[in-house]
Amino acid sequence: MLSLKHTIRIISRNRLSFAVNSIGLTLGLTVCLLLFSYVNHELSYDKHFPNSDRIVRMLIGWQMEDGMEYIPICHRSSFTEIPGKVPEIECAYQLLRNSEANIEKDGENYGDLTLIKVDSTFFHVFGFEPTLASKQPFANENSIMLSEEMAHKIFGRIDVIGEALKLNREDFFVSAVYPDIPKNSHFKADIMVPMPNGVNKWQSLEFNTYYLIKEGVEMNTAIAKIEQANQAALDKWGAQFGIKMVSKAEPLEGMHLFTVADFDLKPIGNIKQVIMVGVIALVILLAALFNSINLFLATGQKRLKEIGIRKVSGADNKSIIKQLIAESGLINAIALIASFILAAEIMPFFSDLVNRDIPLTTLFSFKGIAMAVSVFILSTLLAGVYPVITLVKHNTNAIFRESKNTKSSSSWLSQAMIITQLAAAVLMLFTLSGINQHLHFLQKSDLGLNPSNVIVYSGLHASLDDQLESIKQEVENIPGISKVAFSNHSMGGGYSGQMLRLNGSGEKYKDLNEYRVREDFCDLFELNLEWGRFYNANDKGNQKVVILNKTAADKLGLKPNDTRTIDMGDWRMNVEVIGVVSDFFYEGNATKVRPMAISNTGNNMNHMSVRYTPNANVNSIKDNIDTIFKRYDAQFKGYSWYNEDKFSEMYVQEKSIRQTVAYSGMIALFICLIGIYAITVFNLQKRLKELALRKIMGASVQSIQTLYLKKYIKQLLIAALIALPIGTIIMHEYFKNYPKHESINPLFYILSIVVPLIIICTIVAIRVLYTAKQNPVKSLRYE
Repeated sequence: MLSLKHTIRIISRNRLSFAVNSIGLTLGLTVCLLLFSYVNHELSYDKHFPNSDRIVRMLIGWQMEDGMEYIPICHRSSFTEIPGKVPEIECAYQLLRNSEANIEKDGENYGDLTLIKVDSTFFHVFGFEPTLASKQPFANENSIMLSEEMAHKIFGRIDVIGEALKLNREDFFVSAVYPDIPKNSHFKADIMVPMPNGVNKWQSLEFNTYYLIKEGVEMNTAIAKIEQANQAALDKWGAQFGIKMVSKAEPLEGMHLFTVADFDLKPIGNIKQVIMVGVIALVILLAALFNSINLFLATGQKRLKEIGIRKVSGADNKSIIKQLIAESGLINAIALIASFILAAEIMPFFSDLVNRDIPLTTLFSFKGIAMAVSVFILSTLLAGVYPVITLVKHNTNAIFRESKNTKSSSSWLSQAMIITQLAAAVLMLFTLSGINQHLHFLQKSDLGLNPSNVIVYSGLHASLDDQLESIKQEVENIPGISKVAFSNHSMGGGYSGQMLRLNGSGEKYKDLNEYRVREDFCDLFELNLEWGRFYNANDKGNQKVVILNKTAADKLGLKPNDTRTIDMGDWRMNVEVIGVVSDFFYEGNATKVRPMAISNTGNNMNHMSVRYTPNANVNSIKDNIDTIFKRYDAQFKGYSWYNEDKFSEMYVQEKSIRQTVAYSGMIALFICLIGIYAITVFNLQKRLKELALRKIMGASVQSIQTLYLKKYIKQLLIAALIALPIGTIIMHEYFKNYPKHESINPLFYILSIVVPLIIICTIVAIRVLYTAKQNPVKSLRYE
């Protein structure tokens, strides 16, 4: 086998080939590493807990008009009663859903924290211990448990047991510090507090419920028994509302991607997106590998003479194969090292791109390194073995005769790989165009409300309830303010789950979402009143009146100015519908409108929405509002946001998909184009004599350019015929996930061909022009 020094010398003589090869492989491997990190991150959700493989989560479902809907919240009896009825359960645990919290310590404020309320069995179920803890960390309602990250942030250390702080203005003391919850878990917990006293008496569906199954118990058997036991309790609870509910349990592992729940404590994963990312990684890697094979074959004529000389000198096929694969392995090794460095640098940007907090440890984990090594071995074999076999199979006499077969035996494969690369580029350009059009459509489509020029303040303390009218009057007097409204929920944010039916009908309750607001809320957001009226000052505190959206009214069969009353499913019975508003997309245009009640209430108004005029001085307005709040509440620590931004955030997944396809498409196209450029250079070098003779016979540079361009145009059109039907199917499947969308713009079919065509024509034309302008006499002498 030849030395490493000789291998490097050979590579240096073929600089263009190996440079293009290295760049393509480096980009391909980098993208592959990043996308694999995302896939690995998604597939490993909730698998970091010691007991992950023995935990089951409880769901509740009921039949809606458009199918079964499941929610991950249960009755308290699922914790207090079910374990005693199912021997396979070792322990149960419940949490109250994530809520926002604010901590104050020594004058410092730590806001926007995720708080969960937990049972004392939390650590037992998930199988890990607190880092530090008092003797009874759950004994007092004013105990607080901090993650290690929060302990360091607040105190600069973790030995903080017994330290005092304020949580939402109440005095608490630290009873435990626990390891940080993994980023790829379905829930987040910056801080935890014990479950409130009296929750066993709660009758509503509030709790996320988990069961730890005993070791050695078959999981499906335990799930079946849990569902059966919980069904009996559900039947009893649902009977009072005349509804039939379904009990369902699912394993914790795999829940992120395969849960049937309609929502969760954190955004649910999308297995289709994971598959899409995996396919993109594979396509780009194959594009890079095809470049390697093509370039090896394109430079084959030079290598054939080298191989012939080595055979004459006594080298056998085995030693030649080893040398050629060593060259491929050296290039791949350089690309692998470079790709790890590049991937590590890009990871923070990539994490933002896919809307996931992917740690570098995922990239350098055992799985990540094993994948990279596997890709390295695969790429070395694919990029080396076939070209090697193609080159060494020729006998020595054929090599030196430069027979026709030695020049063209692999041309069909080379063309097939170029067509495949072009098809991938066209497919990504087309899908990117469709996704971008759809995202633009979602963002610009009418929401049925107006979130522009609205600031929302959150965190208003309950002590302000009696002062809200005075605060409202002062805020309305600020220059540039046109409307002010208080609410318990923010527009585009969370809402309460309720049920409704016609009073006295005896019908089953139907699902309902609810915003609890005060007067002016509907006016401020410019909802369209179909019939009836909005709330006014006389309605304050009157919980016997309600406004519905059109979907809710249609479900009940209500007509304009209908005098029939409704039941709300809780304590509110015989409620008058005073108005119906047109459907508004309070969850954004990416989801269908569900029944909504805008209820009138006077309590817990912790949000204030402010509409300002387009030309107002927003900074001055915010300063004035802060001053007003602090005059009424010296400890006011609320924060604000622009309501328009809240709706923009609803399309995070769509933006993530668009950007992933965009960057991947550009990389795939770039790899394809540099490969085409290099192959064009090598082909022109091999045909210098032919080009010289054509010029001597009177051929123009344009005719020579046309000769080459025809070949690539033909390949591009074949690629488009393959890619565009596939792209059309993909986009139609993509659109099925949305209640409204536009048809694919026919222009995208043309652009997906024209864009790469222009680039290819430019690259090839310039290179052919450069070669064709050379002195034909020199070319003939060279040949």
